[in-house]
Amino acid sequence: MTVAQSEKAKNEGMEIEVAANMNRENNDITAGATDGMLGPNPFVGLRAIDIFAAVQQIGAQAMLHPALLLDQTAALARDLTSVVTGNEPSLPQQGDKRFADPAWRDQPLYRTTLQGYQAWRSALAGFVERSALDDTSKERAQFVMSLMTDALAPTNTLAGNPAALRKFVDSGGTSLAAGLRNMLADTLNNKGMPTQVDKTAFDVGRNLGTSPRCSRVS
Repeated sequence: MTVAQSEKAKNEGMEIEVAANMNRENNDITAGATDGMLGPNPFVGLRAIDIFAAVQQIGAQAMLHPALLLDQTAALARDLTSVVTGNEPSLPQQGDKRFADPAWRDQPLYRTTLQGYQAWRSALAGFVERSALDDTSKERAQFVMSLMTDALAPTNTLAGNPAALRKFVDSGGTSLAAGLRNMLADTLNNKGMPTQVDKTAFDVGRNLGTSPRCSRVS
């Protein structure tokens, strides 16, 4: 091995060690932040079977405590009545970008839809919070409820998304066609999950390494 090759190998070894140390530090920071927010993280290792188990627990609570279910249903009915009569003052939660469009505050139909959605979501969360589940099971159940309510949010439909509807009109329907193409591509190539990263931005050999050392670091 020449002096240049030896120096290159030494530099590569140092880069690998630095990258490994940074990765360990990032993992420690992430773990610390998670513990600080939730204590022992109830979502670690959450699988489909865990989600189904949480749903079963929620259903069991509804059967075992019908009075609680009726009380929460009555509270929801009161909230919905306030929404219909225009006495519900709730607005989109600050930071919720799904409802950032001014139409959710300014247009009566959208405002009523939003308030009804928020009342329904709060009723479900309130039922879980008041249930007899232990703290860890409650956190898991709240997580499952959030998955369900987020999936059924009005913004996930074209008619219930004023920003998307406006773009659909302005683009002459091409935005909807592009969205359908993306959905089809995700269904075929990404197991039905929305693509989070533009994979075409990575080029092997240019900005994506393939050496054994790179594989070990990653």
